[in-house]
Amino acid sequence: MKTYLITYDLKLEKSGYEKAREKMISTIKTLGDSIHIASTTYLVKTSLLNASSVVEKLKPCVDGNDHLFVMQLCKDRQGLLTKEKWEWIDFLSDPRSGAVGLAYASSF
Repeated sequence: MKTYLITYDLKLEKSGYEKAREKMISTIKTLGDSIHIASTTYLVKTSLLNASSVVEKLKPCVDGNDHLFVMQLCKDRQGLLTKEKWEWIDFLSDPRSGAVGLAYASSF
């Protein structure tokens, strides 16, 4: 399993923004164990093969005016997050963790 960073920008002027946002969040959560680290940014541990596969799963949640970016998480990382989120990131990044069935919810 690999861990991916997913970030998106749904245009606020879009009619039905809240519905589109809810669809994006629920679809992200179906991909695997996840943590919400910023307003439109998630980390997801998934069995999908690559970033392109993740994007394909999320494409139905965006339209031509939206932005979506997915990349595999690497060891070289740094940021200003809570200790709790760093622990979770370390857990997701550990290939031995499996992260299966992890129930964790947090907001930034």
